[in-house]
Amino acid sequence: MVNNRDYKQFIKGGIYHIYNRGNDKINIFNDHEDYHFFMLRLNQNLGKAPVRASRSGGYTIKVLPSEAFKLISFCLMPNHFHLLLEQKSDIPISRLLSKICTSYSKYFNKKHVRVGTLFQDQFKAVRIKTDEQLLLIMEYIRDNPFKAGLVKEFESYPYAGHCSHNNHNNHNFYNTHEVVPLL
Repeated sequence: MVNNRDYKQFIKGGIYHIYNRGNDKINIFNDHEDYHFFMLRLNQNLGKAPVRASRSGGYTIKVLPSEAFKLISFCLMPNHFHLLLEQKSDIPISRLLSKICTSYSKYFNKKHVRVGTLFQDQFKAVRIKTDEQLLLIMEYIRDNPFKAGLVKEFESYPYAGHCSHNNHNNHNFYNTHEVVPLL
């Protein structure tokens, strides 16, 4: 499906490597609270975290249907993020990313007393078409903190993880350790 503001095409059942970085390569995560807020918004829209009314009581966050997407792998780096997502409904991944990135940008700009665009551009999306490509992308996402010199082992990086899968839509996912995303 294509919405009128999105040049990318997403299909139900498709698996996509989604990534974006900070404008001018600035850090988009400065502390644990920033990572946590991004994952909270993601998890709320995946139906994995409760949605509460705002502290001021003025509104409730509207989220997408809980079974619309499935998170397979993620890695939040100081100046960029990677998500490996399956689109499980006709709602395009662009809608999910728009909700998360808009909410996160507002949070980040308010918290860090800044204005302007947080993300460099629209997010990038690569459709995963083969098991081999899937495994390569999962390894690439997993190795990001190690290659950046942030940790010596993937398991010790708190802002990344893979979900466990056995067999999924004719794709033979390999089992990895289960990581609970920052909640």
